[in-house]
Amino acid sequence: MLSQEERDWLRMQAEMLRREEEESEQQGGGPSPSMAMQFMPEGGASASGGSSGGSGMAAAAWPAALVAAIVANETYQNKEGNRPEDFGDHMTELATGKVLERDVEKYLGDGKMAEHLGRMGNPEGMLKNIERSLKPWEWF
Repeated sequence: MLSQEERDWLRMQAEMLRREEEESEQQGGGPSPSMAMQFMPEGGASASGGSSGGSGMAAAAWPAALVAAIVANETYQNKEGNRPEDFGDHMTELATGKVLERDVEKYLGDGKMAEHLGRMGNPEGMLKNIERSLKPWEWF
């Protein structure tokens, strides 16, 4: 059995959550900031300026998503035959940005604009684009 004090505390918490839900519905949905703060870590490392495990995982989420997208694209392009068969050549093209040129050629075709966009994946290609931009008579 719960003591009277515990029952009062539970009623108070339920009433507070009900009010917060009503406020969030009036504000357009989503949890209210005060409700979200209940789930934030308290004291310890986060209060002293350190980081907690959750914030470290959140900081690593976008690089992990980027790596997953790159791996998925490279796997798909390899199965489609748009990458070299030799692993060493494939890694060289990844490092030099040649894979972007291949993808642009495949999906945008052969044209001056596609060639320009494909070169933007590596420093050498960007230098070629800059040199070409200084010669407007070669644009068309």
